[in-house]
Amino acid sequence: MPRSRIYKPDYVVVFDATITGSTLVAGLKEDGIMLINADNNWQDKLPPEAFKNNKFKIYVVDATDIASRHKLTIGSFPMVNTVMLGAMARISGLSSLENLTSAIRKKVSASIEENIKATTQGYETVKEVEQLVT
Repeated sequence: MPRSRIYKPDYVVVFDATITGSTLVAGLKEDGIMLINADNNWQDKLPPEAFKNNKFKIYVVDATDIASRHKLTIGSFPMVNTVMLGAMARISGLSSLENLTSAIRKKVSASIEENIKATTQGYETVKEVEQLVT
């Protein structure tokens, strides 16, 4: 199986809420879309150049909080994957919420209802970042 770097992605999805700065926007192509797991302090995550010339769209969802509230954790580490999946489905249009719910019921073996609720909340609460708030 060939492996190669992706230099100009259409989408960048940042699961790790601790990643900040220029690394987040490096390589994202013009007209690309970025989804970030971030709390209300999302503006601290992004470098100011992320908003110059509106080259791409940025969306945020507090997946860590949502996963924690639905007790989707391993140890104390929140499992944000289904939250991010719901948010990504909404902003990309690649899947409906109903299809995600059906897939979760078929493929997820633990905490099914909690995962569905978290996916739904990610879908419903993702928001586009219009501008850098100072």
